Amino acid sequence: MKKITPGVLLGDYELVRELGRGGIGTVWEATQVSLGRKVALKILAPHIAVSETSLQRFQREAEAGGRLTHPNIVAVYQIDEEEGVHFIAQELVEGGHTLADRIRNSRDEATLDKDYYHSIALIFAQIAEALQHAHDDGTIHRDIKPSNILLNKEDQPKVADFGLAQVEDALDLSRTGEFAGTPFYMSPEQAMSKRIGIDHRTDIFSLGVSLWEALALQRPFEGDTSQQVLHKIMLEEPKDPRSIRSRCPRDLAIICLKSLEKDPGNRYQSMAEFSLDLKRFLSNQPILAKPPTRLQRAFKWAKRNPAKSLSGLIVFFALIIIFVLWLRALDAEAEAVQRAKELQRVADFQSGQLASVNPMEMGATMRSMVLDRSKTVWERAGVAPALLDVEISELNELLSKADFTGIARDVLDNQIFESALKEIDEFQDQPLVQAKLLQTTASTLRDLGLLDSALKPQEEALAIRRQYLGNNHKDTLESINDLGALFHARGEFKEAELFWQEAFNGRSKVLGNDDKDTLATANNLGLLLRDLGRFSEAEKLMRETLDSYRRTLGNDHIATLSAIHNLCMTLQSQGKHSEVEPFAREALDGFRRTLGPHHLSTLAATNNFSNLLRSIGKYKESLRYAREALVGFRVTLGDDHLNTLICMNAVGNSLVEQEEYEEAKKLLQEALSRCESSLGPEHPNTLRTLSSIAFLFSREKNYAEASNTYRKMLEVQSRIYKEDDPRLLFTQNGLAATLRDLGKYDEAESMMRKVLSVRRRVFGNQDVSTLISIGNLGGLCFNLGKYDEAETLLREAVKGNRDLLGSQHPDTLTVITNLGYLFKHVGKYSEAKIFLTEAVEGYRFVFSNKHPEVLRIEKTLAELDDTIRAERGSQEREGF
Repeated sequence: MKKITPGVLLGDYELVRELGRGGIGTVWEATQVSLGRKVALKILAPHIAVSETSLQRFQREAEAGGRLTHPNIVAVYQIDEEEGVHFIAQELVEGGHTLADRIRNSRDEATLDKDYYHSIALIFAQIAEALQHAHDDGTIHRDIKPSNILLNKEDQPKVADFGLAQVEDALDLSRTGEFAGTPFYMSPEQAMSKRIGIDHRTDIFSLGVSLWEALALQRPFEGDTSQQVLHKIMLEEPKDPRSIRSRCPRDLAIICLKSLEKDPGNRYQSMAEFSLDLKRFLSNQPILAKPPTRLQRAFKWAKRNPAKSLSGLIVFFALIIIFVLWLRALDAEAEAVQRAKELQRVADFQSGQLASVNPMEMGATMRSMVLDRSKTVWERAGVAPALLDVEISELNELLSKADFTGIARDVLDNQIFESALKEIDEFQDQPLVQAKLLQTTASTLRDLGLLDSALKPQEEALAIRRQYLGNNHKDTLESINDLGALFHARGEFKEAELFWQEAFNGRSKVLGNDDKDTLATANNLGLLLRDLGRFSEAEKLMRETLDSYRRTLGNDHIATLSAIHNLCMTLQSQGKHSEVEPFAREALDGFRRTLGPHHLSTLAATNNFSNLLRSIGKYKESLRYAREALVGFRVTLGDDHLNTLICMNAVGNSLVEQEEYEEAKKLLQEALSRCESSLGPEHPNTLRTLSSIAFLFSREKNYAEASNTYRKMLEVQSRIYKEDDPRLLFTQNGLAATLRDLGKYDEAESMMRKVLSVRRRVFGNQDVSTLISIGNLGGLCFNLGKYDEAETLLREAVKGNRDLLGSQHPDTLTVITNLGYLFKHVGKYSEAKIFLTEAVEGYRFVFSNKHPEVLRIEKTLAELDDTIRAERGSQEREGF
């Protein structure tokens, strides 16, 4: 590796003198020999150059800076490497100081220049224009701070260091969870690691922090640790800079505070808006930013503790207090119309707050608090560090078995919402506002899974709106639609159909067939019909809805793409795989084109497409898409997010289908560990992952472990589910199949008959799960030599699957195959050939000529032909 000293040549650049030194390397003044121009050479330190992440960041800076041409952005000329030395050649900014130096020097001055604030506004207007140029190019800086703003001799700013820039179509480097940006200047969405919520407005917040520091000559968010700083960024409003520097102009302070809004939607929506307001200030024109009203300040006070964590309890009570205090503060002589408007604003505000309640994150915070407080107590008690680590580890393992999500949900249900509903009762003199609050509360309870608690407020909201607005008002129709959604979530499909049909008819009449709300209800009805097994009706309605979306919104609108996705699921349920794949590809391509490859909807479509490919036997391609979705979810949401864990499970299942058992086991065990830790042992996805592990053991023919895993699931599910819950029945069915494989036929038969009896009683004979149980019991009776009963059951399963799913659905083909093998075994060779021929033709159509089942049945058919020929030959000889 070359020694870095003056006079040394690095490629085309001769080093002149060192300009600065930092944690990742040095900056040198150099001369580009071929052009005779001065440049700044950024050289990566040797110990940093061995890090792949650092090299990627270095490359990122060069690529991001190199694609931008603007007088207020440092130009990047070249990135190169010579003898292990990595460097970037960029524009040399004469003057040699940064905005951070300028602020530091001003802080030390006894009196600021009279034009200080004017010059600061001018500098920041230019920076904002430069960043607008970057944003227009698709580049988000993500690390705006005074030390990354260079100033030349004329005080002209130059934005530098795009090392953390997020470029369109490029993966986020902070995929492993490390922070992107400097803590003091992070936006709230960066501080919360909300990767999916980060856009160009994060730079607006960071530039606002830098402006606040330039105005007040100190940082707005200070702390002894990065966690303290991040806590303040997320929860504390910055002071008015005039409270620290009284000479700071009022309008400039208002502009600054506008850029520092916690909610990105309340900031300037572009750097261009930011710059224009600064220019209005500079030219003595009225600025567009306005100081917050008293009510807005009250709202901000509540929003400092968003209802996504344990502090949400405080916020919820605060909502009610604000509600009541604001009512009392209203001018007693104000007109009724104005009072109604203010009430509606409060109702809308509470709606937004309730919509953000998340028991999973609330439960995770509870768990973290227990750990943190326990550690603090032990530290104060003088527990030795080595022992402390052991204690924390044991406590962590103990807490991983506790269902904190369930605890949080119980607290919300029994304390918070109960109190809220009592407060809402006090507003009977404002029935429409009361209905709004009841509607919002019911919707939130439904989204939280608190379905029993949601029913009463939802029905009350509908009753009020029917009385005061009539049956065909849009708000009444909203309540009718949402009551249908609640019944659907409760599994009460007949009631759901009744209300959704009423909502659909009303919205069609009042809003028109192509209105977005009408189409949303039509979409709901289609999904319900699919759940009811009325596939042809569901398909017809979904196709009509999709056509309306295409006609009114276009092919790339998110609603259109979602409708395509729903139609895919319905076609797949009918085994129409040849029709599904083009639609699925269209949906996936549309999501990628419209939302980008890393948007949640795109990732979900990718994962669903993988599931489709797996269901039609394209296992290799399925695994590729599943892996792609998993990488996206890990980057976007982190390793412990529910969507990531669901996708992890899907990849594991794909690996099992590919018989890559060791990798599947490793991934599924990781998923299970993360589920138990972050979701709790009773969460549906934890149990779903256990089911996948049991399936893996079965495929490995490790039936004893599969049986143990299913029993572990049943131990949990029997406590939390009713005996007719589909999830419990599914697990019992899996255990029964495993017991059959273990040769424990009596126990397997008893369990299969019990499951089938419940499914016939609860879901009827034409339900998919019932038909699966019929087929399974038929197969077991075949194994037990109960051939007559096996034939009866398998014929019932064949007919039911043909009627419900069609002749070419994989489930139908499975039972047709089993019936064919039964006939072969009992010597009914002609009937065996008929059913097996139908099965092999179906498998060829759905999958391919090379599918394992095709090859297996072809071999059996060849054996059958030999047997039939031999039998005929014997008969002919006897007759002769």
